[in-house]
Amino acid sequence: MANGALDLGSTRLDLDNERTRQDATQEAQEESRNLLLADAMHFAKRQEKQPKDLAPPPQVVERWPMPRGIVAQDLQLNLTRDEKDRIGKKIWKNESGGTVDGLTAWNKGEEFPSLGIGHFIWMPKGVVTPFGDSFPEAMDYLRTQGKTPPAWIQPGTPAPWNSRDEFYRKFNSKQMVELRTFLADTVPEQTDFIIDRLEKALPKILAATPDNEKQKVQERFYRVLNSGPAGVFALADYVNFKGEGAADPVQYNNQGWGMRHVLQNMKDTDNPVKDYSQSAREVLERRVKNSPPERHEERWLKGWTRRVEDYVNDPPLRGIRRR
Repeated sequence: MANGALDLGSTRLDLDNERTRQDATQEAQEESRNLLLADAMHFAKRQEKQPKDLAPPPQVVERWPMPRGIVAQDLQLNLTRDEKDRIGKKIWKNESGGTVDGLTAWNKGEEFPSLGIGHFIWMPKGVVTPFGDSFPEAMDYLRTQGKTPPAWIQPGTPAPWNSRDEFYRKFNSKQMVELRTFLADTVPEQTDFIIDRLEKALPKILAATPDNEKQKVQERFYRVLNSGPAGVFALADYVNFKGEGAADPVQYNNQGWGMRHVLQNMKDTDNPVKDYSQSAREVLERRVKNSPPERHEERWLKGWTRRVEDYVNDPPLRGIRRR
């Protein structure tokens, strides 16, 4: 009897120990599951709080993909009329404050008048400068668009004023009023002329760029172009403002200041318009530093700097004023 009772007690003790071990194992497994569940819930909450960090970056579709190889043909930007009008009005504002009177101007220290929304240059008789003669080119373009300039503006004729003093003595003459009226009525066509110049700029720039720099210059042009309205405006405004820098008809100390020089001087950060703006400022500062002292070009630097810095700010347009 004693031995039987002992065996039964031992069996019960073994069963109790087994149940205890099973319970402990179950508790450990339950605790492990709870910890895993807590970790999963914590990770899910982090996903909810930081979706941008975990989501893949959005695909960027460029409006003007850069072609393979070096561009040799004119671009076709196909801007809308609203986009063109915005650019034209801002260029008009940059050149003369968006005033109608500012459509006919002759700046101090210059040998020629500046006319239209882009202050296109028109050389008087006998005046030769390396800055180009863009007003006759603009008038030729307007004729192709069905716009007829005043009869006294004929292809190949020089500006009819011989000096700045004469220009402003006749500022309110019938001839000058007629010219301003025509220019105010053809703002869209003058804008198209500026856009046409931009579309033709890159092949000219690349043709004048050393072979080992062509690809980088082209890439920078397209990066600015695809940066949105601010980038398109920056390119259009500067090519009208200081030219392509392609043929380099004028340089100071063998250094130019056209669009080509701005693109060559650019940095390559994640903000192409800012890089272009900063490079333009540096190139213009260099021009003034290298300019002949008798030209006193430092008087224009503040306005030039403000103009190219606004490429980044891209300020809203103001209304067009009469004075």
